[in-house]
Amino acid sequence: MTDFPQKDYFPLHEQQCRCCGRGRWAPTFHAKMNELREACGFPLPVTSGCRCEPHNARVGGGDLSAHLMDEDDECSSADIHVSGYKAHFVIREAGRLGFAGIGIKQSGDVAKRLIHLDDAPEIPGRPRPWIWSY
Repeated sequence: MTDFPQKDYFPLHEQQCRCCGRGRWAPTFHAKMNELREACGFPLPVTSGCRCEPHNARVGGGDLSAHLMDEDDECSSADIHVSGYKAHFVIREAGRLGFAGIGIKQSGDVAKRLIHLDDAPEIPGRPRPWIWSY
C-alpha cells in the first residue's frame, strides 16, 4: 500500500451511517480505498459505509457485518455502485490490494448493482479472505 496523503476521494459524509450520521472508516481502510480509486481511475460511488446497529438490521445486514461501527465509531467496509467492465476491474484491483472481503452483486436492476469491500479481520463465523455473491 502506498503512503498517503494523496488525493482523498471519499469525503466523511460518504463514510458515515445513512441513518444517524455517525462513523468513519478506519484509517488503514480509508487509505486502501483511496489507493483502489487511484488504481481504477474512475469514481467509486459509496452506497453504504459505516452502519449503526438499527440501520444495519433495517437493511438486512448480518450480526457480523463489517459495516458495523466499533467502539470508536469506525468501520472497515463499503458498498460501491459499480457494474460491468468497471466491476471486473474493481474486483481485480481489490484482490491485488489485499481487501479481506469482496462481495459481488451484479444481477438484477443496474441501479442496485454493487461491490462490497472490507478489511475486517477473521473471526468465528466470518472467514477471511473471502469472496461471495449476493
